[in-house]
Amino acid sequence: MTTLTLTEVRNLIKSKKSVRWEAGETSVSHVSRTSKPGMAYFGIGASEEQLAETAGPTFEMTAVAKAPALPKALDWRNKSGANYVTSVKNQLDCGSCVAFATCASLEARDSVGRQSPNPGLDLAEAHLFFCGCGLCCGSGWQPAAAMAFAQSTGVGLEVDFPYLPHNQPCKSGITSHLKIRSHTTANPMTARKRAIGDGPVVAAMKVFRDFPYYKGGIYTPVSKDLLGLHAVCVIGYDTPGKYWIIKNSWGPGWGSGGFGRIAFGTSCEIDKQFPFWIPIL
Repeated sequence: MTTLTLTEVRNLIKSKKSVRWEAGETSVSHVSRTSKPGMAYFGIGASEEQLAETAGPTFEMTAVAKAPALPKALDWRNKSGANYVTSVKNQLDCGSCVAFATCASLEARDSVGRQSPNPGLDLAEAHLFFCGCGLCCGSGWQPAAAMAFAQSTGVGLEVDFPYLPHNQPCKSGITSHLKIRSHTTANPMTARKRAIGDGPVVAAMKVFRDFPYYKGGIYTPVSKDLLGLHAVCVIGYDTPGKYWIIKNSWGPGWGSGGFGRIAFGTSCEIDKQFPFWIPIL
């Protein structure tokens, strides 16, 4: 693997007229300048083929026949002037992105379901990750497995099991604060958007070496150097603008305060090879 400097990324962006994003130094820029990055900052422990195969019966199959028309755009940070998304967190040097994306989706969906904006719910990523997966900082996890744990066991509160960016033994006696009834997946574009209409969902994507430099705009990869697979929470979409809105787990020093926009149909496969995973509360 080669390294990639900020100047090189900016030159690649300039060379492609269709690219519409800004590169800059971020909280994870060093990942692009490392020849062999480890699992840290990523964390899907499966091959591309294995991950794609985890899609089960899809949301499209359970949707009502005469569903209302989809809105052209939706952002759960500003739905009719109200915010239903919790603050951005940082997984740091541990491959726990699946737990962070799942908790972000659960926190927001709880807020949406209760019609209570500005959520203060803070679920324990450590409980979900270290009790559901084990000592997995170096190996990562899969969204379907996280959903299964949230359904069978539930997720406790951060205050009861604070997250630290290294392997921790499962803490016994954690009270489940939120448990989902079921979970499903969505593949077709219409099903993905309709699923987000009920609240944020979990997605997987390929991370290329340019992505850690993302500061804003609508991201499409300009690098072909694959670093790994990563889980994010999709909190909205914009059909005219042709992009998904994501909440990442790399802290507010990446992207636009920790959030980003990913173009529909890019080679990072966020909406092509991999499904969206949907918790049902």
